[in-house]
Amino acid sequence: MTPVVSVISITYNQAAYIRTCIESILMQKTTFPFELIIGEDCSTDGTHEIVLDYAQKYPEIIRVITSESNVGAKANAIRVHQACQGEYIAYCDGDDFWIDPLKLQKQYDASIKYDAGLVAHGTIFLIYQEGKLIRSEVGLAQEESGYLDTEAIILKDKNYEISSIFIRSNIIRNLPDWSNKAPTGDVPLKLISAAYGKVFFINEIMSVYRHGVLGSWTSLQEKNMKVDENRRIGFEKAYIELYKNFDKFTEFRYSKAVQQRIHRRLENYYNNYGNLNCLDISEGKKRTIQTIAYLARLAPAGLRNTIDQSQVDKYLPFI
Repeated sequence: MTPVVSVISITYNQAAYIRTCIESILMQKTTFPFELIIGEDCSTDGTHEIVLDYAQKYPEIIRVITSESNVGAKANAIRVHQACQGEYIAYCDGDDFWIDPLKLQKQYDASIKYDAGLVAHGTIFLIYQEGKLIRSEVGLAQEESGYLDTEAIILKDKNYEISSIFIRSNIIRNLPDWSNKAPTGDVPLKLISAAYGKVFFINEIMSVYRHGVLGSWTSLQEKNMKVDENRRIGFEKAYIELYKNFDKFTEFRYSKAVQQRIHRRLENYYNNYGNLNCLDISEGKKRTIQTIAYLARLAPAGLRNTIDQSQVDKYLPFI
């Protein structure tokens, strides 16, 4: 029977977490068939053996996509997406897990009822540092269930994690070429779904996202960028190029929000690294961004928004 939903789980060296991830998917109670596609990129810590064992036990649900050598995160993600058969795609990376057995059913029902191309929900964040859990947070895009505003998604004022995404697969199949160059895979999904479909948010906590666990893609990226300025600059340029391409793709309908988002990224970059070498912009514009970043750090949230909004049109777009 052809699955209605394909669940994607990308994993590499996550033996400590992958069982919890898989079990949380297998516990789903649905009125439709679903499949689990695991992209296993030649782990060396036992993850490979664990996922193959699960695939042997649940051959009607689980398929493992792997190879004889490591292909890297992007190629791994591409081949797993190509293997999906479902009308919808959901995500649960190997170090994340779901906590509601009706998660898929609720998202499927909401997609049909509200004609939504993407359905998301609340998430618990477990924040790790050097392998230790240091705090937990609850992430809710908004306090009530309902549609998410496109500009708020662009600005990340209404944000949600990859483990909460439930998306129509035709959106994935029709992603523009420039989305493949994005530094992270979930951002193009969020932007394009918001611009050309409806994004519906369910105000319930249904997944857990681990941030900063040892060996995760995020922690490796953060570690590499701290010590490698060229990598850091390349990552930031790729992000800005993503937003520029999205702006063109939407025929500049959301330019104001896009430009403000770029400004926020540059402000954050300056606060973290003390320079703006990521772009070839004039010294005058650099000084403006530095000034706004400094004022924003001192200002309360309400004034910060005023500062951002009043300054955006003065020096953006600058690329």
